[in-house]
Amino acid sequence: MYCKKLQWIFFCSWLGSFIAFRGGAQSDLPLVRSWTSSTVLALANAESYRPDGSFFYAQMQQAFNQPAFLATAGYEQHLWRRWFAGLALTYNANNQLHYAINLNHSGKFLHWQFLKQVSYTFQSQPKQQDETHAVQFLAGIARNFKLKSHQHFLRTVLSYQAIIFPSSSTYQRTIDQTRLQVEAAYFLKEHFSIGFFLAQSTRYYIALARYDANGNLIAPDRRLNLNTALVGARLHLLLNLDQVVDKTHMRILAY
Repeated sequence: MYCKKLQWIFFCSWLGSFIAFRGGAQSDLPLVRSWTSSTVLALANAESYRPDGSFFYAQMQQAFNQPAFLATAGYEQHLWRRWFAGLALTYNANNQLHYAINLNHSGKFLHWQFLKQVSYTFQSQPKQQDETHAVQFLAGIARNFKLKSHQHFLRTVLSYQAIIFPSSSTYQRTIDQTRLQVEAAYFLKEHFSIGFFLAQSTRYYIALARYDANGNLIAPDRRLNLNTALVGARLHLLLNLDQVVDKTHMRILAY
């Protein structure tokens, strides 16, 4: 119990210190919320496990209503108890590469599983130079619900991700991007599932004042929250799961 308290204190202190370093969110400016067109996604995930719960994984993502393709490959190493560390490489349709390193902890209380993760990402050839480096924080909660058939069960996952670009001059907000997602996956067997998810992705900006041709103010300086609704389906394949010694040490993938 004492160890768990230290883990939470360490994680919360780290997050709080980083946000404080970024400064205030300029809350004196008016807040405007705007929505962009919704995005429909199809994803396929596969993981190959080792006996200690470490695993290789791959993901492919395709958007149907815009040119947005992503392919990710990575490895998660089980360190100690419920601690994991990982590396990942992501390629997108703009010929950009994302290199990521992360540290995460997966805990369990009663029937609920919790995930806390912090990661650092480096992006090659970003559209905006201040997006080269990113720090990401993610928290998730999951639960499995047994169905009538012992081989079938339903897994629900709720996750929240916050992204900070440390050198950003474009966003100028405490948090630069967030993603709130809820997903339900139906496992036909322990090794295979079909899932559906809903998510809200938000980018946070400081929008400058706008004037007409005569110099009249159209809109003042403001905080702009640009929201996008995401709807998607996922196929999930888990390989070599039978050889995992203790499945309670496995973390949930909230990606």
